[in-house]
Order: sequence, then structure tokens, then C-alpha cells
Amino acid sequence: MSRTEDPSPRTGIKPERKGFAWNSENTIDYAQRSTLSLDDGLLKASMDGRRSIRSQGPISVADAAVVLRETFRTTFFGAGDLEGRRRKRLVSAGAIHPVKCLIVTGAGEIIFYNDEDDCFESIAPTAPSEVRSFLSECLEVIPGVNGCFLVLLADTRDSQALYSNYQSLLWRDAGAALQTMALISTTLGLAFCPLGILGQGLVDALLPSGHTAIGVGVAALGSMAP
Repeated sequence: MSRTEDPSPRTGIKPERKGFAWNSENTIDYAQRSTLSLDDGLLKASMDGRRSIRSQGPISVADAAVVLRETFRTTFFGAGDLEGRRRKRLVSAGAIHPVKCLIVTGAGEIIFYNDEDDCFESIAPTAPSEVRSFLSECLEVIPGVNGCFLVLLADTRDSQALYSNYQSLLWRDAGAALQTMALISTTLGLAFCPLGILGQGLVDALLPSGHTAIGVGVAALGSMAP
């Protein structure tokens, strides 16, 4: 899979509300006819309260690790015909769950959540200068944060073996991971903000040449600033 470049924002352009050119005859509020309702509980509060929060205070690695574990922890491992499939709180194409996550602290410490063994591993970068470059790039996007950064990477091997045109499934899974982390962070009273970069340079600095991992997203995580 070819690497995808980081998106770059265009200036001086505002989003427009552009509807689809349906052959629409009338409008009907079908949801009002249903007896189903999202009760005023914790889930609804988290969904209604979710915001991308750019002003962030410090956070411990331990607290950041809770967000990763609650998002990526495997609750069921398949066996027999389902070997290699797993169940988590976030959706994934074919129950493969190729998206993994790293914590990168402001001091350059890197921690990987191993969802196979439900443990956290300290990672030694082969190119520390690339870690510093990554942190500088993040701070250009969201200056002044004092928390940590979460880096999503996709292990493409199983997806590529099991699916043709598999690339879109990786991006779908990455989006599901970001949304799940955002809701968990909100529930825990933490500040979460996705960044418009992918983290490929950092992934390349941590893995040997010829690897097949793809950087698929970066987010800032911290405490609520006073």
C-alpha cells in the first residue's frame, strides 16, 4: 500500500452546506414515530458533550493508558474457523482490528499497547531525531498542549491477505478508533483532539525498513485545562 501524504488545509475557504440533488418529494420525521430513545444516561451525555479540545493540560502515562486499553482491549479471541478474528468495543472490517496505538509523551517516551497480551511496551526508537520532528510537527498543528499524543498505525498484513482493495477498510477502522477514543476520553473527563496528520514518519522511525505498517491518524490527549 502506498503511503498517504498528510492533508494540508487550504486558506480562505469556508465549508458550504451543499445538499444532494435528490428527486425529493417531501420530508417526514420518521424518528418521531419510533418508541426507541437514547436515554439520558452516560452514553448520551458523552455523545452530546464530545468536543475537540485544543487547550489541554498535562496527563500521566497511566491515565492515557486507560484510554487505550478501554478502546483497544480484546474481549474475545476467535478459535477454529474464526481464528485470527477478535471482538473489541470498536467496529472493524472482518473483525481483524488492524489498527494499533502508541502513546508519545512530550519528553519523547513511546509506549505501545499490545492488544494480544493486554500489556504496555516501552519502545526504543531507532532514530530519536524523528521522534523530535514528530513532536514538533504536532505542536505546529496544536501549539501549547501539555499532554501526550496518540498515534494510530495499521498493520496491513492480514487485511491485504484477506481482502482485495483493502485500503479503504483501514481508513474506516481508523475512524472508528478515533471516535471511540473521543467518547471514552469525554466520559473520563479528559481533553481529546484529533490532528490533521497521519504519523507516518514516526512509524517509519520505530520499525525496520520494509515494514508494512501505515500511519492512519494522530490525536492529542490531556487533562482539561483550568
